[in-house]
Amino acid sequence: MQVVILSGGEGIHLPGSGETIAKGMVAINGQPAICHIMDQFSSYGFNDFIVCAGKHQADIKKFFLDYYARSNDVLVDLGSNSAIVETTIRKQWRVRIVDTGISTATGGRIKAITKYLPPYEPFIVAYADVLADVNIKELIERHQASQKKATITIYNASQKFGVVELENDGSVAHFRNRNPKGSSLINIGFIVMEPSVLDLISGPNTVLEKYPLEELARQEQLGSFIHEGFYAKLDTLSDKIMLNDLFASGLVKFGN
Repeated sequence: MQVVILSGGEGIHLPGSGETIAKGMVAINGQPAICHIMDQFSSYGFNDFIVCAGKHQADIKKFFLDYYARSNDVLVDLGSNSAIVETTIRKQWRVRIVDTGISTATGGRIKAITKYLPPYEPFIVAYADVLADVNIKELIERHQASQKKATITIYNASQKFGVVELENDGSVAHFRNRNPKGSSLINIGFIVMEPSVLDLISGPNTVLEKYPLEELARQEQLGSFIHEGFYAKLDTLSDKIMLNDLFASGLVKFGN
């Protein structure tokens, strides 16, 4: 099953650096956030990734092209004009980075990588700025049992984002605007989608969290999976500091 990671946003400005970088490339305990997300999926046997990149696509491509050379010893033989990266530990990841445009919306980015998706298999969509120890196996089992077109992972948190309301059977009834005075279930990504969902994305300006998911809810074709473990969203420098401390202390660890 393909894992699609949305990493095409404006990024995050880190004070003192003088530059803005993709949120997924923000270093958390020595490696970019997107690598922690990949470790999470890889621990469940999912190693085939498509990164929907945008403004910072060149940085993401360079990082993965230089992945082993940067983190291991390198033997350069100038006589034979060859180089060997000396490592005994290798990731099983297969990462395709696709430039899906600078201003393309979340739905449009998924539509742009349609040609790389198996036409008859579901796929999983994750956000590059969301870290959560979601049980991927149980998520997929939930989706398969529901026989719905899509299943979103939801989490009980402060209403900073759009709120999800559920039917008694766990189906998503509808989305509503946030209420700053309350707390409820929010969409945190980790969305399993059947290929037919792509038909609801009309073009580059389609926001996944608007019409496609709202329409699926109206059709009673949007299921839910409640996550009760660790969850964090990387938006600010304080988020980076908090996540770095958690991963460095060993309190949070994805993968093996």
